[in-house]
Amino acid sequence: MIKWFSAAVWGLLAVVMGGAAVPVASAQSVRVEVADALQSVANGKKGRVVVFLIAPTAKIRPRADPIDGFFEENPQPIFGMDTANLSAGVELTPDTEGFLGEPGGHQVARGKLKDLPPGEYRLQAAWIASFGDVGSWEGTAGNLFSEPVKAQLAPGKQITLTLVNTTDDRAFPKDAVGAEEFAIRSDLLSKFYGRDITIRAGVRFPRNFRPGRKYPVVYEVPGFGGDHASAARPSRNPQARELEENAFHIVLDPSSPTGHSLFLDSDNNGPRGKALTEELIPALEAKFPLVTTKQGRLLRGHSSGGWSTLWLATEYPEVFGACWSSSPDPVDFRQFELVDIYGRDNHYTENGAETASARMGGNEPTMSVRQENTMEDVLSPGLTSAQQWTSWQACWGRRAENGGIRPLYDVVTGKLDKDEAESYRRFDITDRLRKDPKRFVPLFRNNVRLIVGTRDDYYLEKAVELLAADLENLDPKGEIPGGGYIKFVPMTTHSTVFGSAEIRGIPKEMTDYLAKAGLMGK
Repeated sequence: MIKWFSAAVWGLLAVVMGGAAVPVASAQSVRVEVADALQSVANGKKGRVVVFLIAPTAKIRPRADPIDGFFEENPQPIFGMDTANLSAGVELTPDTEGFLGEPGGHQVARGKLKDLPPGEYRLQAAWIASFGDVGSWEGTAGNLFSEPVKAQLAPGKQITLTLVNTTDDRAFPKDAVGAEEFAIRSDLLSKFYGRDITIRAGVRFPRNFRPGRKYPVVYEVPGFGGDHASAARPSRNPQARELEENAFHIVLDPSSPTGHSLFLDSDNNGPRGKALTEELIPALEAKFPLVTTKQGRLLRGHSSGGWSTLWLATEYPEVFGACWSSSPDPVDFRQFELVDIYGRDNHYTENGAETASARMGGNEPTMSVRQENTMEDVLSPGLTSAQQWTSWQACWGRRAENGGIRPLYDVVTGKLDKDEAESYRRFDITDRLRKDPKRFVPLFRNNVRLIVGTRDDYYLEKAVELLAADLENLDPKGEIPGGGYIKFVPMTTHSTVFGSAEIRGIPKEMTDYLAKAGLMGK
């Protein structure tokens, strides 16, 4: 396990660089105002003002704006405060608390605006009233944001940011060719939430579509932050041509108010798996000429989509024939990224060392678990940000007495709730395998194709290693026949694994599977 080690007392932000302490500004503030034309949007509504900054020394992706964060490769400062009256403007004072970011070193998380080193920053503000049903403030209408500006943070200086832009609801591209949006009201989810909930999919027709023919379908689950609109983009993979001529490609929308739903039946997100299998898929099959056997329903997903497809393939084997998963979210909670939630006492540290949550590029750690959780909490406190760690706790955790998400750990101290951790075993894929090998070993040997890089940016290969080891222990000679496999691609990351022969070979494997089932060219 790779860890980060403390190098300074973060509360003072006196990080030694080359023998000299980084100076801090004694007082500085940021005022956020709303443009006159947008006063009616925010009038009378509660919201949260968040200021995103990019530090002078930041090394982040080119042409990025501050609100494009979180920047996992180089975490940057974020400050926020709730407001009930935006029309009069809001001032973030020198004592406003937030996330200090990279200027203070890897161990730095919480601090005050006045603790930031002086210099020319890029700043951008947002007023967030809602994350909507999609779990994204950028994809929900009625939130506001400013243009990015460059300004000096210095003692006694005030910077003013004006909110001049408003967000719109996400929409499926109207000019999509060969693809269309499909949406229905979910009775199951509407009952859970007590209001109308719509579930969606993006449907891409086969190349050279022939009316009267029944087609198999590849159901794709996007990764975190993705949705069904990706179905509007035609594939540019020449190796997928035969598959695209002989199968529908349907992209499912995994969005929920708390982030990615993972398509499981959740205490916090409702019966997402049942809504998919009992409502959406039957409705799709009623409208489009789809094969209605499990052999004609394949699954493909990466990252959070990869976890979703593993769950669907093993939870609903009567619905889906096989899945191709890559770089899935943690499949074994003994390696919740790098944290053993069952065995550790603290989610952020072990033996005094900070635990990493990202190593962008697959090399040295670039962000700690404490930093990422602090950024989420500053964006929207109380497990309401719909970001990655919040999303996981919503999916796998229980409900709190106040109706919100029960935390797995204290967001400030990192102390783990051991009772809550035990409840996560319901969704621990490897734990389920160990407890019920008679059910799950055949499913993995027959239905699961799993690929991950050995230098995953989020250490996700660690959990897959435990899964592979337990599967081998339970079936050491591979006596259960089938086409399933677990493959580790050397020296590839969360993204570069897409360039591997293993990933590029998936379309051919799918066509071979469908041909064996007699579903090609019928």
